[in-house]
Amino acid sequence: DTAKALVSLLAARASAELHRQHAADALARRTLLLQSVLTSISDGVIVCDAAGRFTHANPAGRAMLGWTDAEASVDAPAAVAGGTFTPLARALRGESVRDQLIRTQSKLDRAAQWLSVTAGPIVQNGQPNGAVAVLRDVSTHRRAEENLKRSEQRYRQLFDQSQITFIIDRDGQLVDVNRAAAELFGRSREHLVGTVGFALIAPESQADARAALTDAAAGGDAVSVDLDVTTATGDRRSLLCLCSSLQLAGGAPASAVLVTAVDITDRKKAEADRARLGARTQQMYKMEAVGQLAGGVAHDFNN
Repeated sequence: DTAKALVSLLAARASAELHRQHAADALARRTLLLQSVLTSISDGVIVCDAAGRFTHANPAGRAMLGWTDAEASVDAPAAVAGGTFTPLARALRGESVRDQLIRTQSKLDRAAQWLSVTAGPIVQNGQPNGAVAVLRDVSTHRRAEENLKRSEQRYRQLFDQSQITFIIDRDGQLVDVNRAAAELFGRSREHLVGTVGFALIAPESQADARAALTDAAAGGDAVSVDLDVTTATGDRRSLLCLCSSLQLAGGAPASAVLVTAVDITDRKKAEADRARLGARTQQMYKMEAVGQLAGGVAHDFNN
């Protein structure tokens, strides 16, 4: 009986040891798999303990932060404790951080880089036991956004420095107006954008405006048209407009028309004044000629 009990105990211990070995092997495989994943992914992963001491960073994380293996154990705690790497510091205080943008500088070429960081606390048995942060390099996207912003600023400067210019869609709604157009109509850009442009056009010019918009939107040559418009004060202004279809990148026609205009109100008034003056002068010449003719007839009659 004693021998049987001993054999049974040894068998149980052997089974337990085999189970532990299987568990250890499984854990080792999972650890190896996790290490392989962390090594191969492009996102950076850094981990610190509850005291802010650096415990792990994958290759991508070290590269993004400019840490070598030797520097990591020195730099990381100082960065966390000093608050320079705020997402991880916040995570150590129990906060969850999502997509926080931080700006760093590459140690290799001193180029600025932007990182999007998501971080959170590591909790064990209900207590915080460190923090983990995932880093994504968004420098290319950020630079593209900044380039686009600068391009938009240049466009706005050129647009606002141009003569009277506005963009109108096929339905007649104003998409954009420049400073000169806003000053002409006596309204702010914010007030004009989104309104129906035809409401600004005098009734007698409505048909010409719609025809020009339709022809220009169809593409082809630019369309020239004279239009009378009404300002916020009720004044009438005459515009010589050139309407052309906007072209998207690649040459595809857009569903909007670019209108550039010159205020010809004063010129038309001057032409009208000259025409009236010419008419009066011509009438005066006629009266003078009639007078001379009448005088000649009277002289002949008296003789």
